[in-house]
Amino acid sequence: MTGVSLLRAGPVSVTYEAGALRYIRCDGVEVLRRIYVAVRDHQWATPAGRITHENIESGEDWFRIDLTAEHRHREIAFSWQGHIEGARDGSIRFTMCGSAASSFCANRMGFCVLHPIDGCAGRACTVEHTSGATESAAFPELISPHQPFLDVRAISHEVAPGVTARVLMEGDVFETEDQRNWTDDSFKTYSRPLTLPYPYRVHVGERVNQSVSLTFDGTLPPDRSTAGIVRLIMGDDVPSPFPQIFRRRIDLHLNSAGWRQQLESAASGGPVECAIFTGNPDAELAALETALEHSRPQVSRWLIFNAEGTITSPAAVAALRRLCPGVPVGGGSNTNFAELNRNRQWIEGLDFVSWAINPQAHAVDEQTLIENLRGQRPGVETARTFCGGLPLTISTIAIPHPPATAVPWVVGSIKHLAEAGVQSITYRDIPGAEAIFAQVEEFAPERAITSLSGDPLSAEILAMRNGSRIRILLANLLGTEQNVLVCGTRRETLRPYGVAAIDWVG
Repeated sequence: MTGVSLLRAGPVSVTYEAGALRYIRCDGVEVLRRIYVAVRDHQWATPAGRITHENIESGEDWFRIDLTAEHRHREIAFSWQGHIEGARDGSIRFTMCGSAASSFCANRMGFCVLHPIDGCAGRACTVEHTSGATESAAFPELISPHQPFLDVRAISHEVAPGVTARVLMEGDVFETEDQRNWTDDSFKTYSRPLTLPYPYRVHVGERVNQSVSLTFDGTLPPDRSTAGIVRLIMGDDVPSPFPQIFRRRIDLHLNSAGWRQQLESAASGGPVECAIFTGNPDAELAALETALEHSRPQVSRWLIFNAEGTITSPAAVAALRRLCPGVPVGGGSNTNFAELNRNRQWIEGLDFVSWAINPQAHAVDEQTLIENLRGQRPGVETARTFCGGLPLTISTIAIPHPPATAVPWVVGSIKHLAEAGVQSITYRDIPGAEAIFAQVEEFAPERAITSLSGDPLSAEILAMRNGSRIRILLANLLGTEQNVLVCGTRRETLRPYGVAAIDWVG
């Protein structure tokens, strides 16, 4: 794993890390979130590239990088050579030449380019197609269930008054997806369109040659951004009640052995959220009815899904309601927001709509996890447009590969979802997060208070109200000590990955 290098191409700043470019900024405005090479296997796993050679040369306003990376995972053996140049006029060019040392099946290989949501969502852009034709378009404001841009060669958008950034992608046909479907805070443009068959066979010796070029039209402003203390401020009370936080859920896969034992074990543990997965609702719900005659846990609410994790038919929902009258029944997607967003008809007959969040669906590194905090709110905003006023819940939120920042990340997660107005949030198996939940529960908040971080990639703030009392949780998302300024008056020093609480009357 290589270190992090902060580089400049004229007035444009960029972070280089482990063969990828991140946070390409012009005068502090994020132009692109990331440019990187990805290999996706036949099950969409993404084996990380190991840097085997790297040479970085740089000056005050230019840089040049040469590197070699290897992706090895089971039958996959793929390596590529990369060359990156940043010039004094602000332009950046990233080329890769790869070859397969084995035969394997893949769903995708090559460059991915991420546009940030902030500054792009709802904004006009120009899409150039492989035919040379151009199209006036816009990045979606709400989460697009399907690819907003197809047959992409280049995308241009305004990044400052009179300044347009153009990203040109060569070597394949590209298309763009809205990654907020998986709570990633970006639009991703990638190669090999999904209209082509996948997985596809990669043969020994097969080569992949691609390039990404970023250029600007207009006079780039000088970089006036400065680093300083992170400012954390509060706004107005959120109109909706503070969400209930669940930490106990059981999953009953009615087409598998062992679910009856799970039901029995849940009977003595207090209130529980219960999710049912069924492939044959008529027979399996009848078996559940029999089991409930002998063991009836204190179920706060039911979730019902088909065996694949999406909601079952309205008839199955009605059948479960008859088994358990008076207990709310919900569903939606047990995997991600994309499944709900693409199948909106599934909400018929529900008491509430739910979906799961896995912020590591596409990458497990710490920085991506932090970025994806802000990707949680758009799902709520989008669902509200098609759920007919039904309460919205998140069940579950899990971090399969929890890094050191997982605990402060939970603070940011609660903040964004509480401010978005969800009814409840269910977290599962996040080491160390119990202390955060305890602080929230002990305070018994009635409402969240809107808050803003001057640098949400470094620190977050969760503000809660109970009557005239206010509790603030300050979260340091970084592995270094940092100072924050709260509401313009109070300075706090946060330890690495630390969370601090402040109570006052306001």
